[in-house]
Amino acid sequence: MDTRRGRPREFDEVRARGAALAVFWLGGYASSTVDDLTEAIAINRPSLYVAFGAREDLYELAARRYIDTYGRRYLDALTQGGSFTKDLVGFYGRLIETISAEDGRGCPVACTLPAGAMNSERIRMLLAELLKEIDDVATARVKTAIEAGETDPDGDAPIVAKLIVDTLLGLSVRARSGANRRELNAIARTFVTLIAA
Repeated sequence: MDTRRGRPREFDEVRARGAALAVFWLGGYASSTVDDLTEAIAINRPSLYVAFGAREDLYELAARRYIDTYGRRYLDALTQGGSFTKDLVGFYGRLIETISAEDGRGCPVACTLPAGAMNSERIRMLLAELLKEIDDVATARVKTAIEAGETDPDGDAPIVAKLIVDTLLGLSVRARSGANRRELNAIARTFVTLIAA
Protein backbone atom coordinates (compact mmCIF):
# COMPACT_ATOMS: atom_id res chain seq x y z
CA MET A 1 0.00 0.00 0.00
CA ASP A 2 1.32 3.42 -0.95
CA THR A 3 1.14 5.68 2.09
CA ARG A 4 2.26 8.90 0.39
CA ARG A 5 -0.45 11.53 0.80
CA GLY A 6 -2.26 12.84 -2.24
CA ARG A 7 -1.44 9.93 -4.51
CA PRO A 8 -4.41 8.17 -6.17
CA ARG A 9 -4.84 4.51 -5.21
CA GLU A 10 -4.87 3.37 -8.85
CA PHE A 11 -2.02 5.62 -9.94
CA ASP A 12 -0.12 4.15 -12.92
CA GLU A 13 3.34 5.71 -12.93
CA VAL A 14 4.36 4.18 -16.26
CA ARG A 15 1.28 5.59 -17.98
CA ALA A 16 1.82 8.91 -16.24
CA ARG A 17 5.38 9.18 -17.58
CA GLY A 18 4.09 8.39 -21.06
CA ALA A 19 1.44 11.11 -20.78
CA ALA A 20 4.04 13.60 -19.53
CA LEU A 21 6.31 12.70 -22.44
CA ALA A 22 3.49 13.45 -24.88
CA VAL A 23 3.01 16.89 -23.32
CA PHE A 24 6.70 17.78 -23.24
CA TRP A 25 7.30 16.31 -26.70
CA LEU A 26 5.02 18.90 -28.24
CA GLY A 27 5.53 21.86 -25.93
CA GLY A 28 8.99 21.41 -24.50
CA TYR A 29 9.90 22.37 -20.95
CA ALA A 30 9.15 26.10 -21.00
CA SER A 31 5.75 25.92 -22.70
CA SER A 32 4.36 22.91 -20.84
CA THR A 33 2.60 24.06 -17.69
CA VAL A 34 1.76 22.14 -14.56
CA ASP A 35 -1.89 22.42 -15.58
CA ASP A 36 -1.08 20.79 -18.93
CA LEU A 37 0.61 17.94 -17.09
CA THR A 38 -2.08 17.38 -14.48
CA GLU A 39 -4.73 17.31 -17.21
CA ALA A 40 -2.79 14.83 -19.36
CA ILE A 41 -1.95 12.56 -16.43
CA ALA A 42 -5.40 12.96 -14.84
CA ILE A 43 -3.95 13.85 -11.46
CA ASN A 44 -4.22 16.88 -9.20
CA ARG A 45 -1.35 19.23 -8.38
CA PRO A 46 -0.58 17.88 -4.90
CA SER A 47 -0.51 14.32 -6.24
CA LEU A 48 1.76 15.37 -9.11
CA TYR A 49 4.28 16.92 -6.73
CA VAL A 50 4.15 13.92 -4.39
CA ALA A 51 4.64 11.44 -7.22
CA PHE A 52 7.29 13.26 -9.24
CA GLY A 53 8.55 16.34 -7.43
CA ALA A 54 9.03 19.53 -9.44
CA ARG A 55 8.14 19.98 -13.11
CA GLU A 56 11.87 19.74 -13.88
CA ASP A 57 11.96 16.28 -12.29
CA LEU A 58 9.07 15.09 -14.43
CA TYR A 59 10.68 16.56 -17.55
CA GLU A 60 13.83 14.54 -16.90
CA LEU A 61 11.80 11.36 -16.37
CA ALA A 62 9.94 12.01 -19.62
CA ALA A 63 13.15 12.60 -21.58
CA ARG A 64 14.64 9.40 -20.24
CA ARG A 65 11.48 7.52 -21.12
CA TYR A 66 11.91 8.70 -24.71
CA ILE A 67 15.50 7.45 -24.81
CA ASP A 68 14.57 4.14 -23.18
CA THR A 69 11.74 3.48 -25.65
CA TYR A 70 12.00 5.29 -28.99
CA GLY A 71 15.70 6.13 -28.67
CA ARG A 72 16.65 2.57 -27.78
CA ARG A 73 14.85 1.37 -30.89
CA TYR A 74 16.93 3.70 -33.09
CA LEU A 75 20.19 2.77 -31.42
CA ASP A 76 19.50 -0.96 -31.58
CA ALA A 77 19.49 -0.64 -35.36
CA LEU A 78 23.16 0.33 -35.23
CA THR A 79 24.09 -2.95 -33.59
CA GLN A 80 22.31 -5.44 -35.84
CA GLY A 81 25.55 -6.90 -37.16
CA GLY A 82 24.87 -6.01 -40.77
CA SER A 83 26.99 -3.86 -43.03
CA PHE A 84 27.69 -0.29 -41.96
CA THR A 85 25.40 0.95 -44.73
CA LYS A 86 22.58 -1.39 -43.73
CA ASP A 87 22.82 -0.49 -40.05
CA LEU A 88 22.84 3.26 -40.80
CA VAL A 89 19.85 2.91 -43.11
CA GLY A 90 18.01 1.05 -40.35
CA PHE A 91 19.04 3.65 -37.78
CA TYR A 92 17.70 6.57 -39.80
CA GLY A 93 14.74 4.59 -41.08
CA ARG A 94 13.45 3.88 -37.59
CA LEU A 95 13.93 7.51 -36.63
CA ILE A 96 12.12 8.83 -39.71
CA GLU A 97 9.24 6.42 -39.16
CA THR A 98 8.63 8.07 -35.78
CA ILE A 99 9.38 11.73 -36.50
CA SER A 100 7.44 11.88 -39.79
CA ALA A 101 4.18 10.87 -38.16
CA GLU A 102 1.16 13.06 -38.90
CA ASP A 103 1.73 15.38 -35.96
CA GLY A 104 5.30 16.18 -37.07
CA ARG A 105 6.63 16.18 -33.52
CA GLY A 106 10.24 15.51 -34.40
CA CYS A 107 12.49 14.19 -31.64
CA PRO A 108 12.26 15.80 -28.19
CA VAL A 109 16.02 15.54 -27.66
CA ALA A 110 16.54 17.63 -30.79
CA CYS A 111 13.47 19.86 -30.65
CA THR A 112 12.78 20.57 -26.98
CA LEU A 113 15.82 19.81 -24.82
CA PRO A 114 18.08 22.53 -26.33
CA ALA A 115 15.51 25.23 -25.53
CA GLY A 116 15.04 23.84 -22.01
CA ALA A 117 18.81 23.82 -21.54
CA MET A 118 18.84 27.60 -21.97
CA ASN A 119 16.68 27.97 -18.86
CA SER A 120 18.02 25.21 -16.64
CA GLU A 121 21.51 23.99 -15.84
CA ARG A 122 20.04 20.64 -14.87
CA ILE A 123 18.39 20.24 -18.28
CA ARG A 124 21.61 21.34 -20.00
CA MET A 125 23.44 18.58 -18.13
CA LEU A 126 20.71 16.10 -19.07
CA LEU A 127 21.04 17.06 -22.76
CA ALA A 128 24.82 16.59 -22.61
CA GLU A 129 24.41 13.23 -20.87
CA LEU A 130 21.86 11.91 -23.36
CA LEU A 131 23.92 13.05 -26.34
CA LYS A 132 26.98 11.32 -24.88
CA GLU A 133 25.03 8.08 -24.51
CA ILE A 134 24.03 8.23 -28.18
CA ASP A 135 27.52 9.31 -29.27
CA ASP A 136 29.08 6.36 -27.45
CA VAL A 137 26.90 3.82 -29.27
CA ALA A 138 27.59 5.48 -32.62
CA THR A 139 31.34 5.67 -31.90
CA ALA A 140 31.53 1.95 -31.19
CA ARG A 141 29.74 1.24 -34.49
CA VAL A 142 32.04 3.54 -36.47
CA LYS A 143 35.12 1.85 -34.99
CA THR A 144 33.79 -1.51 -36.14
CA ALA A 145 33.16 -0.06 -39.61
CA ILE A 146 36.70 1.31 -39.80
CA GLU A 147 38.13 -2.08 -38.83
CA ALA A 148 35.98 -3.73 -41.51
CA GLY A 149 37.06 -1.26 -44.18
CA GLU A 150 33.49 0.07 -44.57
CA THR A 151 34.36 3.73 -44.05
CA ASP A 152 37.40 6.01 -44.24
CA PRO A 153 40.22 4.21 -42.40
CA ASP A 154 41.71 7.57 -41.44
CA GLY A 155 38.43 8.84 -40.01
CA ASP A 156 38.20 10.03 -36.42
CA ALA A 157 35.59 7.64 -34.99
CA PRO A 158 34.19 9.97 -32.28
CA ILE A 159 33.88 12.86 -34.76
CA VAL A 160 32.24 10.66 -37.41
CA ALA A 161 29.87 9.39 -34.72
CA LYS A 162 28.92 12.96 -33.83
CA LEU A 163 28.17 13.63 -37.51
CA ILE A 164 25.89 10.59 -37.53
CA VAL A 165 24.08 11.82 -34.41
CA ASP A 166 23.92 15.43 -35.62
CA THR A 167 22.29 14.24 -38.83
CA LEU A 168 19.69 12.46 -36.69
CA LEU A 169 19.05 15.71 -34.83
CA GLY A 170 18.90 17.68 -38.07
CA LEU A 171 16.37 15.29 -39.58
CA SER A 172 14.20 15.77 -36.51
CA VAL A 173 14.26 19.55 -36.85
CA ARG A 174 13.42 19.20 -40.55
CA ALA A 175 10.47 16.98 -39.64
CA ARG A 176 9.15 19.54 -37.19
CA SER A 177 9.49 22.23 -39.87
CA GLY A 178 7.23 20.22 -42.16
CA ALA A 179 9.55 18.02 -44.23
CA ASN A 180 7.81 14.85 -45.35
CA ARG A 181 9.06 11.28 -45.17
CA ARG A 182 10.29 11.27 -48.77
CA GLU A 183 12.46 14.34 -48.18
CA LEU A 184 13.81 12.97 -44.91
CA ASN A 185 14.68 9.63 -46.48
CA ALA A 186 16.47 11.39 -49.35
CA ILE A 187 18.62 13.36 -46.90
CA ALA A 188 19.42 10.24 -44.88
CA ARG A 189 20.27 8.15 -47.94
CA THR A 190 22.61 10.83 -49.28
CA PHE A 191 24.41 11.11 -45.97
CA VAL A 192 24.78 7.35 -45.64
CA THR A 193 26.22 7.18 -49.17
CA LEU A 194 28.79 9.82 -48.28
CA ILE A 195 29.85 8.38 -44.94
CA ALA A 196 29.76 4.66 -45.77
CA ALA A 197 31.53 4.93 -49.11
